[in-house]
Amino acid sequence: MGPTVNEPSRAQVFVNAAVAGWNLGAGVGLLLFGSLILLHTMISPTVSLAAKSLILAVCLPIPLFLLLRLARGGVVCDRRGITIRNPLGHIHLSWDEVDHFEQRPGTRLANTAWACLSDGSSVHVYGIVTSVSRMAALQGEPIIEALNRRLAAQRLADAVLVEDRVR
Repeated sequence: MGPTVNEPSRAQVFVNAAVAGWNLGAGVGLLLFGSLILLHTMISPTVSLAAKSLILAVCLPIPLFLLLRLARGGVVCDRRGITIRNPLGHIHLSWDEVDHFEQRPGTRLANTAWACLSDGSSVHVYGIVTSVSRMAALQGEPIIEALNRRLAAQRLADAVLVEDRVR
């Protein structure tokens, strides 16, 4: 199915559900494991307050980072452009800045998704990476194709809008 002029009017979120699921599962698992360690440590009279504070400082941020940042990775598209939600920050780009999306070989176990920009540079898209999960690998390429279709639909809508303004 080809892009339509109406398609770009709504916001879309592109996330590899398998990658998000792995990150979510890892975050919940670490949070539960960390909670058990914290519970044991906090009720133990032999552990000093400094050690308890250190364990608390280490056990909570990592699973929270997995839950709040990694599991939400991906691309949000709306009529103004895209927002790439990477673990350490979100990158906002207008549609004019994006040339295309592609998947490149990454490490031995994974591929990576990239937003290739008009100036020749590229931005890594974390949430679409294929990981060691077979399901994640299967979901990666169709997401890249859907992003490229959305980009084409937005360009078509922008061209129609410019044409209507000229008339």
